[in-house]
Amino acid sequence: MILKYDLNDAVAEAIMTQEPLVLVEAVFDEQLYQKIADTTLETQINVCQVSDFENYEAGCRGVIKAIELLQSKFAEREDNIKLVLGIIDRDIRQFRGELPNLTGLFILKYYSIETYFATRQNLKKLIHHLTNTKSQDVDENVLHFVEQEFPLENLYYLSLEALKNACIENYNGIVSYDEKELPKERQQYLISKIEAKKTELECFALSFGINKNDIKLIAKGKWYLYNFADFSWLQIKQLSDKCKNAEINQCRSCQVQNYKYCRFKLKEKSYPSKNLSQSLLNYIDEQECVDIIEALKKLG
Repeated sequence: MILKYDLNDAVAEAIMTQEPLVLVEAVFDEQLYQKIADTTLETQINVCQVSDFENYEAGCRGVIKAIELLQSKFAEREDNIKLVLGIIDRDIRQFRGELPNLTGLFILKYYSIETYFATRQNLKKLIHHLTNTKSQDVDENVLHFVEQEFPLENLYYLSLEALKNACIENYNGIVSYDEKELPKERQQYLISKIEAKKTELECFALSFGINKNDIKLIAKGKWYLYNFADFSWLQIKQLSDKCKNAEINQCRSCQVQNYKYCRFKLKEKSYPSKNLSQSLLNYIDEQECVDIIEALKKLG
């Protein structure tokens, strides 16, 4: 029988080697946070999913339980707080009044980690990835076109419905946070069901003092990133025609009517939104991730 790791042993090793241990919810998070640490920090940090340790389940509950049991370790020696950190998604805890206040626990500013990757800076990198553009080709004019009128309304109401479903006991919600990416076709179906409930959902939002500007607090990160990637793809596909017609600042080829070699032409004619979401997760926007980076910098 193969035994899981012992958390106390791992903490003792972190203290002995002075290499901080960061506990996260799942293997997906382990990769992302390790990438953020490796990209932005000078010190070495060991990121581990909590379920690799004996008696701890995957997810926020496992991380919270681990940090709760480590409170005595933090009290034992002041420097220990610099060697262990737990990180969890915000989820809906603030709306349930369940935000834990524990030494050594960091809670994200958004519903979940994926939302941190849906940014203008990462969009620029995505355009470079999908086209043959150089840095100077993707200027503010191009980014503005791709970003303009990012459609949030449907996602906002779907997220409100999921939030209400999670917060109100016995509420028979049309959508829940258990759904993953929420592809466009699924969203359209759900919105048709929610249409008659919009006024009711707006009243629910008012009870929490939230509106469309707070969508990153209530939209599941996978939903938000998927929508960002899907809409961006629709816009990016138009860039070559926009360049040819001088509706954006033209690339060098289009300036001399060498349209066949437009820098904004796509390398691939199709690209599933799920794949684009995965591409965006490869880019670290340090300005957006500043809260995470600052929490990690306190370690070591």
